[in-house]
Amino acid sequence: MRRQGVTPAHLYGKGVSSLSLEVDTAVLNKVLTQVGRSAPVSVTVDGDAEKHLAFVSGLQRDPVTSVVVHVDLRQVSLTEKVRMSIPIVLIGEAPAAKLPGGVLTRPLQLLEVECLPLDLPRQVQVDVSGLTEIGQVIRVADIRLGANVAVRTDSDAVVAAIHFERAEEVKVEAPAEGAEAVEGAPAAEAGAAAKGEAGAKGEAGKAEAAKGAAPAKGAAPAKGAAPAKGEKK
Repeated sequence: MRRQGVTPAHLYGKGVSSLSLEVDTAVLNKVLTQVGRSAPVSVTVDGDAEKHLAFVSGLQRDPVTSVVVHVDLRQVSLTEKVRMSIPIVLIGEAPAAKLPGGVLTRPLQLLEVECLPLDLPRQVQVDVSGLTEIGQVIRVADIRLGANVAVRTDSDAVVAAIHFERAEEVKVEAPAEGAEAVEGAPAAEAGAAAKGEAGAKGEAGKAEAAKGAAPAKGAAPAKGAAPAKGEKK
């Protein structure tokens, strides 16, 4: 079927028996491009005089080619309200977004509404040209739709906002004063100790030399000292 340009479809819903259908792939792709999934489409079944008003409730795509391989169509009544999520489209330019550090964000992508099928808007347009200062926001409560369309999304939800984007700060801590001296202290202390040890050895050597040294020439022998060998008494 798909090689022949036909896409399988399933029609279901209130007041209609579940039907397995075949849809021309080219026609289906054109409809999906024009109305998407947020607007009703009219479905005509061969051999059936009645036209079915339905929404595209499900799409199956090929995981490799993204080609639609199956579509689900949910029939609705013209006299019964439906609840749908429709896309939010931002229009215009926000002057505050051009200020240094100003960034436009849009936390909300879809708006949930409730109305009769034929009153359902395809999308909601939100003008952001009034955002002239950083910190300004547009909330759901600021959106105005027709009297026949009820908004079911929280009225305090933010649709668009201008934030101030701070530059990332990298904090680098300088070494504490005298840190290098402290870090090098062990080496200095070791050098000082070595120097002192060498000095001590030198002093000890001098003392030893002085202890065994002969008296100076002509000097009287120390009191009580034994006469030198061969010396006359």
